[in-house]
Amino acid sequence: MNTPFEEILNTNTVPSDVDCQRIRELLTGPQIEAAKITDEIRRLQSLICELAKKRDALNHFIDPLVALISPARRLPDDVVVEIFTASLPSDRNAVIVGAKSPLLLCHICRAWRNLAISTPRLWTSLHIVAPETPAQVEQLNGIVDSWLSRTGVLPLSISVVQSFRAEFDTDFSTLVQTLIRYSSRWNGIRFGFHRDLSFNPLAALSALDVPILETVLIDHFSGPATGLPFLATSSLRSASFRRGTPRLPLPWNQLHCLFLGEAAACETTAAGLDLLRGCPSLEACALAFVESIPPAAGNVPSPVTCRMEHLRQLSVLDNEIPGGTVEFFKHLDVPNLEFLEYVTGLVEEFPFTPLLTHPLQRLNLNVKYLSSETLIGCLRLLPTLHELFILHDPFSFRGIPARPDNTFWAAMNPEAHTPHNVLCPQLRSVEFTNFTGLSDDMALEFIRARTESQFAGVARLEKFHADFNRPKLLDVTTALQQAVADGLDLSLHYIDDRVKYSPAQDNDIRLPHGELRFDGWRRAW
Repeated sequence: MNTPFEEILNTNTVPSDVDCQRIRELLTGPQIEAAKITDEIRRLQSLICELAKKRDALNHFIDPLVALISPARRLPDDVVVEIFTASLPSDRNAVIVGAKSPLLLCHICRAWRNLAISTPRLWTSLHIVAPETPAQVEQLNGIVDSWLSRTGVLPLSISVVQSFRAEFDTDFSTLVQTLIRYSSRWNGIRFGFHRDLSFNPLAALSALDVPILETVLIDHFSGPATGLPFLATSSLRSASFRRGTPRLPLPWNQLHCLFLGEAAACETTAAGLDLLRGCPSLEACALAFVESIPPAAGNVPSPVTCRMEHLRQLSVLDNEIPGGTVEFFKHLDVPNLEFLEYVTGLVEEFPFTPLLTHPLQRLNLNVKYLSSETLIGCLRLLPTLHELFILHDPFSFRGIPARPDNTFWAAMNPEAHTPHNVLCPQLRSVEFTNFTGLSDDMALEFIRARTESQFAGVARLEKFHADFNRPKLLDVTTALQQAVADGLDLSLHYIDDRVKYSPAQDNDIRLPHGELRFDGWRRAW
């Protein structure tokens, strides 16, 4: 509505007596109209309230009857069980949380609760986070026993870890004793306690007590070789020791997967090769090497070539000993290798170059100080590479201190080179973690070049995950909406992202079964 006082509205101007009278005359009509509208709103609101009450009364009659003819109510129990089973996590063991399956299934209705409790396969996986106090441990022990009692005679996958909030010396022996009662059905087991497992009741278990155990993961063991006799079971196929010793009664020649952390390191190249020779069936392996005193010149033995016919995944931790693993890779023959991971602090030339004659599908590099030139030289030898993971920026060593540069990104960009000269033309998946030098602009340019390129022989990028050690400066995700709509799996995290802790996620993992995607020492097993 227009007013002749438009210019002085919302100002500190004081109107004259004449203007005040004119304003009162102007307000008469609008004020009457506003009062009428207010009365009409009250009438309509009263009518709406009355209609809402009638609707609620009708729904109170309708809803129970509709529920009686609900399709879900008429589903056969075997179909409901299949739906319940599909709701279980596929990448980890089930957790003791009411909002997660299978416990969630017990909170819907009495019939479904009874069905869930009487279905053993819903309870065959369990992830336990051992709590802080003895009282909490006792309460948890009862829950675990009740959970496992529902599993019938089915194989079990169990992971138990000590919460980082718990005291270092908290006694979990009663909890372990409860788990031992079900040891005859252990198929996969993980123990992640802060203390050495040699104190545990597990020492009383024999191989006969775990007849179907296939996978074992132990975070900490430094007791005698006979301290865990149950590991000698002939059914064992996968063994992982993050901190411990490989001198255990394992069925070495039957293992398909073997993961040894730094505390179980091989002291020489020959020791590593000998270890592999004793495991001819290995399909996935992680080894650490530590050589405290390099052998004198002329006294280096010439290891015999070790051929690992079945090995598809290899991860090696080289403890920053110059040339420490050169002989190992030189004398290793892995004709079917698909995935290689290399972990070290500083590298000027990769020792695993002899393995790059094989058509690798995935390469993981966890190297703290790596030059762009060295990285480019390595990737030039991998034209068939499909997946690339790099932890830490590639650097230029020309400057002091070394700084991230753009050389690597220029070589990866198919628009910066002729197609036959671009690095890794078959690359479909990349993961970059702890990166600082890669700017949002460069990341956007790289992704666009790899997703929009029409060059023949250059594959379309399907996955780009990055974890930046810096704040976000550009909204890359919004700029790539079309690429994401076309199927790009895009995930970007920055240093200012906040991750909230959940007790249910404390070291929450599933034990490795079947096809492994082993990322070595950069993440928990």
